[in-house]
Amino acid sequence: MTQLDLSTLSLCYHSRQPNDYESDSENGTGEEGYLDEESERQNRVKTVLWYEIVDASGNEVGRINAWIFRTKEFQDEGGWLMFMDEESQETHEFSCLFTDRALLKPQFSREGTGVWGAEVTERPFIAYIEGIRVEPEYRGQGIGRWALERLLDVKDPYFGTVDFIFAWPTPHPKDAPKRDDPNREQIWDSQTARAVKTFQRAGYRRLGTTAFFCLARDPNHPSRRIALEQDAQYSTDVGLSDEEFVKMLGLDALPR
Repeated sequence: MTQLDLSTLSLCYHSRQPNDYESDSENGTGEEGYLDEESERQNRVKTVLWYEIVDASGNEVGRINAWIFRTKEFQDEGGWLMFMDEESQETHEFSCLFTDRALLKPQFSREGTGVWGAEVTERPFIAYIEGIRVEPEYRGQGIGRWALERLLDVKDPYFGTVDFIFAWPTPHPKDAPKRDDPNREQIWDSQTARAVKTFQRAGYRRLGTTAFFCLARDPNHPSRRIALEQDAQYSTDVGLSDEEFVKMLGLDALPR
């Protein structure tokens, strides 16, 4: 293990829109690419962020990948579930925490510790940690927790606008066990448990009894008073209600 002084680390911020495009000048046309209405909406609603964790010499020792969603887009006419279904299976699972107007479903306020309410979707933006990974030679020093806590101090145009950050702690794809590993399930469960603890130590608490977690920026939010060992346990898979399922089926908008 390569020892690092956490006080010398920093986060380097980068962002892009899902459908960023470059000039077609490389093709000799000199014209900018064209975005259709759907792509323009994706750019308007979703921003892709990544934060390199770098040491004093500028070496990358880890990275956080995140998304910012402009949920205000859906709070008048709906459409959140369909938009998220078109993104990926992960965004589909995440979207099921909310109504079609991107508001937290009441059941997740009642279940578990009961500390989450309508306030988590009152602001026009929400943040989601897609993944965090520390390079193997730097692990075991609290770098992941440091980076998650440091995000609250970032002054970029995106994380500075959100009061609540969501996450689904799971093994990073680079570290996940291979499909043919006979111990795959045990390894996955062990890695997931470590990921969950990292987020909990950084202040994240379970949303209802789902696999998702949330962090409140406000240190006085009720979730901040829940001790790690008192956090709710997982017992609920997130999914569409029967009514939502029928609606999405009728619209031919279920994820593939």
